[in-house]
Amino acid sequence: MICLLQPNQITSSFSKSSESLIKQSTDQRGETPVLGTAAGSPIGTDILSNEPLEYVKCPPGLVGVRDAYMLWVNGSSMAPKFENGEPLFINPHRPVRQNDYVVVQVFENGGLKALVKRFIRDSEHTVELEQFNPPAKISIKKEQVHRIHRILTATEIAGI
Repeated sequence: MICLLQPNQITSSFSKSSESLIKQSTDQRGETPVLGTAAGSPIGTDILSNEPLEYVKCPPGLVGVRDAYMLWVNGSSMAPKFENGEPLFINPHRPVRQNDYVVVQVFENGGLKALVKRFIRDSEHTVELEQFNPPAKISIKKEQVHRIHRILTATEIAGI
């Protein structure tokens, strides 16, 4: 089984540059790169790595998908949907729709950080998100947003 990955091609409508999120060529080992953790906590974000921290076996739904990656949930702001320590698989080519669960990559303190939230809407100047614990609506200025990627559902991960 081959999970085709070219992380240097990750893009979205919020991209600020064509700079690579991780600098690695296609992975031919049938594995998905883990880029770090995404904050599932009420306050704060977790730093994304420029290089894979580890690799996990490529699930069926990501076989042959370029740019796929995985993050670990850190925190409980999205419980019970996503629990602390749960893996999140991302296919950055899937469109983000209203009410999807997403990883939002933001520029903060000179680094690239990630949040796990529910996508509410995209307005002219902000991206509106939601978290569950404590319940809150979050507004992030578009100039702070690097990318937004939809988290795959269990059915998509299974390749069904």
